[in-house]
Amino acid sequence: MKRILKTAAFCLLAAVITFAAGCGSAEKKSGKIVVFADSQFGGAAQTLAETYDRGAQVEFVFDTTQTLSDKLSTGEKADLLVLYGVTPADKLRGSRLIDNYLVFAGEKTNKGSVALTMAKPLSSRSYAQAQRFADFILSDEGRAILKQYGYAVR
Repeated sequence: MKRILKTAAFCLLAAVITFAAGCGSAEKKSGKIVVFADSQFGGAAQTLAETYDRGAQVEFVFDTTQTLSDKLSTGEKADLLVLYGVTPADKLRGSRLIDNYLVFAGEKTNKGSVALTMAKPLSSRSYAQAQRFADFILSDEGRAILKQYGYAVR
């Protein structure tokens, strides 16, 4: 039941964000989105970006989750975040830099399982395009790519 509520809340959030981004937005259908992604996600991220064909160039900034969180906290701009772990996303939400996040995959490590979280920063300059890329990651095609790289997808 809790999982259903979380999924429903994220879907509602995505719909509101997409609607709000479309209202009065001068955002172009083509352009560039900046994705802050944990460097451990690099191989899958590059394949996702190369496969993505929905009008926007995807530029990745790779680093550790902590460093990317610090960059966002000090004002650097990103349109989408892919972080390792729930705790960093919780901290960003507590700082009001993101309003919600989604656990979209997991990875087994020698220390146990790690959740991959995805969020759109409130300071995003390309909110609608970031949503389209997030939707692609969550699509059957995106999930198939994640599985190729050994991620367990939800």
